[in-house]
Amino acid sequence: MSNKIFMYGDQHTADILQTDVPKVILFGGYLGYNNFGDILQLKEAIKFHESVTKLTPVVICHINSIPDDYFQHRLRNWFNAAAFIFVHDHPMNNLEMLNLCLVEKSFPIKNMHLYGGGFLNRYWGEYFLKLVEGLIQNFKVDNYVISGQQVDAALKSRLASHFQKCKPCLIGARDYESQAIINSCGFKCEFSFDDASNIIDAWGLRKPHDQTAGPQQPIFIHLNTSKYTCNSTEENKKELDRLKQVLKTLSETFAQHEPVVLNAYSEYRASVKDSLSSIVSLEDSFPFNNYRVIDIAHLALLHDPMCKDADSDLVGFGRGVAFSSSYHTAVFCNMLKTPCYMISENDYYNQKREGLGEARTLEQFLSDPSALSFGSLMDQRDDWLKKLDMFFRNVDRRSTGKHISFDYDLAAYVPESFRYKEYNSVKIAEASKPTIFSSVASRLRQVLSVK
Repeated sequence: MSNKIFMYGDQHTADILQTDVPKVILFGGYLGYNNFGDILQLKEAIKFHESVTKLTPVVICHINSIPDDYFQHRLRNWFNAAAFIFVHDHPMNNLEMLNLCLVEKSFPIKNMHLYGGGFLNRYWGEYFLKLVEGLIQNFKVDNYVISGQQVDAALKSRLASHFQKCKPCLIGARDYESQAIINSCGFKCEFSFDDASNIIDAWGLRKPHDQTAGPQQPIFIHLNTSKYTCNSTEENKKELDRLKQVLKTLSETFAQHEPVVLNAYSEYRASVKDSLSSIVSLEDSFPFNNYRVIDIAHLALLHDPMCKDADSDLVGFGRGVAFSSSYHTAVFCNMLKTPCYMISENDYYNQKREGLGEARTLEQFLSDPSALSFGSLMDQRDDWLKKLDMFFRNVDRRSTGKHISFDYDLAAYVPESFRYKEYNSVKIAEASKPTIFSSVASRLRQVLSVK
């Protein structure tokens, strides 16, 4: 049977795939796009397998996420992993500058872990499941586990079909509503809580004492006004109007606090409107004219889960209050003992709020700000990790059998020319000609050599 997905890797990845070292395919929220929560979920999955199951991670990213020639080097530094496969649903050419070529053969990889996120929804769920099914078919996966998932009820019938086809051995959901939806598909689902929760909890223990903190209490603000945070384009416009009023209320209520903007996406795709892009959209309605910015996405990329030293980047957290449009930013702030209220504008974001146990209205939070406690959820998380550990102890995880040769039906497709991420973020009339922005950005990345 021919492949429905096309897989690319460099020689280092190809060498790892052709060894019989037991491996695990890691596929989930992080596809190469640098979002705070997705970064931490992948780091936690890598840490679990390297320290507990002793399986070598093979990380799946999307080829459209590549911004420059040095991206693979940075990925290996950020995640301390060696094997990265870049996928696409069409064959690509012009990959020579990246030293990427089609992955043509591999030992079977028996183990696959679909780690967490909120991607099993009406927006991206079908595409993710198509890629999962292609990877399971390609590598002859037997031990398929799922964890930390938030599931959209709109995807229920497609999920039931996926479960029937791929037979996951263990399924974990990060909220009770998702657990109920999966159980109603006829497959047993455990409660796993969130796949970034352990790494955030441990990170919080590195928060230094705030002796050097300034006299002002901080008010941390995270915004996301991307279209997927609302139900429609019209709702998106209404959201901005509501957000303006909320921000006005915050600026008046916390007039003596220092505003600190948290940016959770290190991304310039036009479809992503995180804090800084949202502030631009708000124009003169953003009520703070003097504020600090903390790029928590970049902090997550540089975060070493094995380090236990005090982290000066966390100074200030544990004080003040926070308001967030992001699930993981809300988890982060609350775990660091900064009371954080999560804003939601559609049913899927309401599900995120409820999964954290947030039942307060904004008015109730403002009258008595307090951090959410996740003690019970973390206890259940510990139980889940023990089950996951026990599962992998009791199955055959070895890469056995002959090499697989992947059958790419190249004749059935018209190859697409590879384009760096900036070309995929906006419509450019002459995509083959570099823009001033792309050439300057590429040169800056080369000079700065961000690790």
